[in-house]
Amino acid sequence: MAAQLERMKKKRKTIRSSATKLLTNLEEEIKNEEPDCDKLRELLSMLSVKEESLVDLDRGIENETSTDDLEGEIASALEYQDRIIMWKSRAKRLLERRLEQESERIKSPANHERLPEKRYVKLPKLVIDKFTGEISKWQEFWSQYEAAIHSNEMLSKKEKFAYLKTYLVDAAANAVSGLTLTDSNYDAAIELLQNRFGRKDIVISAHMSKLLNLAPVKRSSDIRALRSLYDECEIQIRSLESLGVPCDTYGSLLCPVLMQLMPEDVALAYTRQLDSDGGWKVPDLIQFLQREVQSRERALQLTRPESAKKDKQYNNRCFTKSEMTYETRPKKWTVSSAAALHTASHAPKACVYCENLNHKPENCSEYSVAAQKERLKKLGRCFVCLGPKHIAKFCRIKGIFCSKCGRKHHQSICEENNKPLDVNKDSAEDNDASTEAVVSSVSSTVKPEAGGQMTVLLQTVKVWLEGPAGRKLVRCLLDGGSQRSFVQKSLVKTLELPMMKKETLNLHTFGAENPVITEFRNVKLELESVWNPNQRIEITALETPQVCSAVMRVPGEYVHQKLEAKGLQLADFVSEDTNDSELSVLIGADYYWQVVSGKVERLTESLVALESIFGWAVQGPIPMSSVTDTTCMQICLEEDMQMSKQLRAFWEVESLGILNKTTESPEKSDAVQHFNQTVTFEKGRYQVELPWKPNKPELQNNFRVAKKRFEKLQKNLKADVTFYTKYRDVIEDYVQKGICEDVPKENSQPKKAEAVEFYLPHHAVIREDKTTTKLRVVFDASSHEEGCPSLNDCLLTGPNLNPDLLDVLIKFRLHKIAFTADITKAFLQIALAE
Repeated sequence: MAAQLERMKKKRKTIRSSATKLLTNLEEEIKNEEPDCDKLRELLSMLSVKEESLVDLDRGIENETSTDDLEGEIASALEYQDRIIMWKSRAKRLLERRLEQESERIKSPANHERLPEKRYVKLPKLVIDKFTGEISKWQEFWSQYEAAIHSNEMLSKKEKFAYLKTYLVDAAANAVSGLTLTDSNYDAAIELLQNRFGRKDIVISAHMSKLLNLAPVKRSSDIRALRSLYDECEIQIRSLESLGVPCDTYGSLLCPVLMQLMPEDVALAYTRQLDSDGGWKVPDLIQFLQREVQSRERALQLTRPESAKKDKQYNNRCFTKSEMTYETRPKKWTVSSAAALHTASHAPKACVYCENLNHKPENCSEYSVAAQKERLKKLGRCFVCLGPKHIAKFCRIKGIFCSKCGRKHHQSICEENNKPLDVNKDSAEDNDASTEAVVSSVSSTVKPEAGGQMTVLLQTVKVWLEGPAGRKLVRCLLDGGSQRSFVQKSLVKTLELPMMKKETLNLHTFGAENPVITEFRNVKLELESVWNPNQRIEITALETPQVCSAVMRVPGEYVHQKLEAKGLQLADFVSEDTNDSELSVLIGADYYWQVVSGKVERLTESLVALESIFGWAVQGPIPMSSVTDTTCMQICLEEDMQMSKQLRAFWEVESLGILNKTTESPEKSDAVQHFNQTVTFEKGRYQVELPWKPNKPELQNNFRVAKKRFEKLQKNLKADVTFYTKYRDVIEDYVQKGICEDVPKENSQPKKAEAVEFYLPHHAVIREDKTTTKLRVVFDASSHEEGCPSLNDCLLTGPNLNPDLLDVLIKFRLHKIAFTADITKAFLQIALAE
């Protein structure tokens, strides 16, 4: 039976290949300006024979196919049949039209005047924007679709339905997702879309809502914002007029709203020209706004023609240190005298959101977090340092992390700002100190000092979670020890996941003697694999505020190498779109075996990989260095630092040259002591040892990151021959002078037990203003793989040994002669001990 089934499938494959060639020839002939009718008939006859053979073979294969594979076979056969029917129908309609034209030509008089032939120009491809379900865009979409497809008599309803589905996405696609491709279903789909998105009352409400929620323009000098306000008003007003809603019916409501959106001086100019007896009129206001925008644009063209033509672009190469504001610089406890004097000489910086001089961006209450992000995008500013002319991806400032959530973005746009603080107000009011601080939570995790330093990985995967409001990449835990599945409450709210019902359960937690009776809401989830969109599952989970408070790190390089050796795809990985330590979904035993196939690959004696529909999940103990260190000490501190920072900066400037320097930390003292004990003078150079931290984390080799950075550098070198020549000369100079040397090949010499291997990425720094070294190579010791420490993280930093600027200025006149000197490649003259 199996042999016969395989024989039929091979025969069907051959016939399908032949039919595909016929369909291609048929399609090309139909698209010709002058198709050959005889050839069309021949192709139709041959295609009909192939179609009959395919129908017989499909019927025989369906009878022999198992129940599990039957659905796929039927879907494949129907898809091919639909294609054949579609092109046969188009060819028959074309032949019928040709036959009608020929009969009309024969019936016409012999002396009929011959009409001149029309020469057609090839028009550009007609593109219809896809409809996402936004009600205010329905009219625009329907007018395009109706003119191009819905009113096209050459297409059948089934073909129109196929086209319609390709132009619907998100909520609009979900509205017709259950309808199959039939003529009757096409009419039902149109009616369904009209009732849901095209009803006149809801379309009018959508346009009115957009008018009432336009973004305000703060400054009259912001011509782009004024133009955007005018254009948006025109779009919505024209759309309302096309729906039969004249602007006179809502003018008394809209005009005051628009006046509040305009800058104060623009609104004042409009009110001056109003008659004392005249009422609010929308056309007059819109016409005034149009004149104002056009006048300001013309003035800008005349006064600043170059700046008016240039659009703001994200350029990471033109970002300099001078563009960093005081707020965006990395904060340090010890402020050098030069930095203190430089800061004191500058005027206070305005808030980037509302341009108020009285507060900093993180204290701005004028905009919500979402509005602040939109404003940063409009201004072309970085989400990390708030600096101009670059985005967060190309930000060169290191060490800036949010003080609230620890992620790499500015504190002002942290989502934690939207969450209310659960603190005791009474105790806060009793605190009479000038700096009000409240410790909201303290948590600590102690690193086990077990032999071998191992940690245990659980089955975690990354998946796409889809909902009516969009999709999000989340991290899931596959837990066969839980009877039910759970989902984080914040995700339910963000993605607007549908609620099913409420359920009361006895929740038994670890270590608790008695169960806790808790009421949960059932939520419907749809999870999709990151690697294979066809692998998806629909589950019902219980809504909970937090799935798991424990930190579960992503598997590191050790696990990646083990899986790559076996050709397996890891389901959990590092991504910039998610908090990698946070678990958002827990899949319990109710759906566990629908996700996990049961296939297990043993990576080591105790570490295994389990196959799931989302990829391979890893479980078992691994070396501690293969994941991010699980030791953590977290203290969430909310403090009003405005006044204390100003006082500290004031006293630091006032005490320059009077008070001694503050006591150095033990870590900096250890660095100085290590330097004094290890520094030697050999062969005309000073030689030092690297000041390793006492309890440094295990350092990975960083080879993958360094290789990726080097490949990017190679592209830049190949694009610029001059740059390549200079860069090569610098590297060769380093080799000749013994500053660097070739890495010996593997196994060429034995490694020392304590030897550390770390690859440093490097790049060029070009300074045309320098007279000696215009190009120098800089090595990046802060580079590291995700979840692993860098070389700088493992070394002691030591104190700042640069002299204070005030000391230099005071002692300058102690000597008769003053001179300066510069050591060539000063840092490269110092040798590192082997």
